[in-house]
Amino acid sequence: MAKEKDTHGLLSEFIGFTKKQFELQARVLEKLQTDIRDIKTGQRNIESDVLTIKEDVDAIAKTVSEDALKVVSHERRITRLERAR
Repeated sequence: MAKEKDTHGLLSEFIGFTKKQFELQARVLEKLQTDIRDIKTGQRNIESDVLTIKEDVDAIAKTVSEDALKVVSHERRITRLERAR
């Protein structure tokens, strides 16, 4: 009978320990899940910022390209005018 109580007590203690460990792991997983959500939100914000920067750079590149064509055009015109003198 005493052996049964010992076995029952040990089993009960083991079950309690196991339950606490599962609860601890559940809290850890919940925190990880929250952290992953935060990272995903940050990544979406960064992607949005990168797209905005890309649009700005494309607009600047287009303007620079147009200005470069105008400069070449003006250089040709000036060269022709100088030769005409």
